[in-house]
Amino acid sequence: MSALEEKIFEKMKEYTLASFATIAEDNKPWTRYVVVKADEQYRIEYYMMNMPKPEIWEGEGLAQK
Repeated sequence: MSALEEKIFEKMKEYTLASFATIAEDNKPWTRYVVVKADEQYRIEYYMMNMPKPEIWEGEGLAQK
């Protein structure tokens, strides 16, 4: 794990505020503030407003390293 990845993981060991950004279907940027936390396998658990339960992201990046 690189020094940068270690710093990111250290911040994400406890719940923290982050932004989740993507491109919407109409090709416009879409960003939401979310609360995130990472576990030892680098899976990212995130909460969005009006979400009944947390989602877990196991996409590319830290989870694959």
